[in-house]
Amino acid sequence: SKRRLWNKDRRLTRTLDLESMPEWWAMVDRISADDWPGRADVIRDYWRLLFFTGMRPGEAARIEIGGWNSKLRELVVADPKNREEVFALPLGDFAAAIIESRAKKSRESSSPWLFPAPRREGGFTASGHEIRQAMCIASGIEWTFGDLRRTFASQVERLGVSGYMLKRVMGHKSKDVTGGYVQHDREQVRAVMQRVETALLVAAKVPSGT
Repeated sequence: SKRRLWNKDRRLTRTLDLESMPEWWAMVDRISADDWPGRADVIRDYWRLLFFTGMRPGEAARIEIGGWNSKLRELVVADPKNREEVFALPLGDFAAAIIESRAKKSRESSSPWLFPAPRREGGFTASGHEIRQAMCIASGIEWTFGDLRRTFASQVERLGVSGYMLKRVMGHKSKDVTGGYVQHDREQVRAVMQRVETALLVAAKVPSGT
């Protein structure tokens, strides 16, 4: 302490690389309802939404059924910090199908959440850290929810879109004056989300029609 030699916080940079994406996808497929009753299908869909959107775990977990616009294929996401500011996120085809299916299941079970916790617990799902840890050990693939967000952001950046578009799909506020004038319509954003989704599906070697 006298020499001020504390460990400095370092920004994490790890992402899912091309070699590990197919293994990661297969690992998610192997989440068993026998091992995680009442949670397996919710966690699979939840993690894959994070993969396709780069959303923060707390944002995705708290989405209510009313936050999904089936007609526009768009999620309305609340800021997990203040629960007041929101942004709308159009989805690609695969992610939209996941959410449409989840909304139907939640309505059938009378849950207000897209990703509900087991009935005995109520509320929205937890992130599934204990499931992630178990699957990491079983598969040998080390990953975190932050890795999924960085993987998504890196894929968006590869498309060569503007920094303003990157901030838009990541749910970041633009702090410069020019950014306040740049507006993206729904289909502009959806086109980027679809391109990212397609690239991730190809990288993960997901068969067409899955």
